Amino acid sequence: GGLVVVERAFNLPGLGNFLADSVVFRDYNAIQATLFATAIFVTVANLLVDLAYGWFNPRIRYQ
Repeated sequence: GGLVVVERAFNLPGLGNFLADSVVFRDYNAIQATLFATAIFVTVANLLVDLAYGWFNPRIRYQ
């Protein structure tokens, strides 16, 4: 969302710009790979945040 807008507005290279170009040129493999990599990154980041929350707040116990 916001990453694509910022990269397009300031003409910065990055995944947002790459994804927008892939949509324009209908490069379905690039779109799928970019979305898959983004989903993996978000999932791993959420897992790390959940584990860190339990580490920094000892009152939290996972069952």
